Amino acid sequence: MSDLTNQVLEALQANPALLNAVVEECAEGPKRAMPGEDDALTAMLKGVLGSAANAESLEEVTKGLGSNAIMQLLTGAQGAIDPTELLQFTGGFLNNGNANNNAGLRALFDGKLDFKEILMLVMLLKLFKNRKQQQSQAYTSSQNLFNSLLGQTQQQPTSLFGSLFGAQPQTQSGVLSLGGNNNAYLESFLSGNTGNNLQAQQLYSLLNGASQNAFNSNGQINVNQLFGLASQLLGGR
Repeated sequence: MSDLTNQVLEALQANPALLNAVVEECAEGPKRAMPGEDDALTAMLKGVLGSAANAESLEEVTKGLGSNAIMQLLTGAQGAIDPTELLQFTGGFLNNGNANNNAGLRALFDGKLDFKEILMLVMLLKLFKNRKQQQSQAYTSSQNLFNSLLGQTQQQPTSLFGSLFGAQPQTQSGVLSLGGNNNAYLESFLSGNTGNNLQAQQLYSLLNGASQNAFNSNGQINVNQLFGLASQLLGGR
């Protein structure tokens, strides 16, 4: 990662208000600016980079932010994770020292766990919670985002969920098999219909239990609980 990208990440880490604004901007996508004006993200980058800001450096840093696993997780979670809490848990954008204390976090920094897999956990926890509270609009939004993530990972079976969320032939009847009706499988899984699939049973039990206490009072997912769940699913590796 370039020095300029690191400079921006350090500035974001030092300013929670700025970080929250950037996360929101990245999650929603660039907003159309008035003619002759910069969009919010570009204006922020110019403010941090100062004289180093030019077309080349802005493109470089924008790509750098987009490839950072923590930033990807924050923007992909669409407000479900508190940025300050996540940075405290991880040790920051550029410091993975805390990874030694958590298998899920260690796997994320090692590249053995894709940030999309953590986002799928986030969406599943929200689906379990919303289903219990019968929040139909939030439930549908979470379901759509989960299916979007599922589609993005179908070419390579994921390490966190194994065969449940990996690409499977249509002849197999695994939970959420990509060869069938994803929504039907998802609904069945959320209802506890896991059949004889031991992995599905274990996953359902973990998620159903975790959804009871995985959320902070502000409605955002507790980061420690989230990565603790990831560690359990990884078997503590």
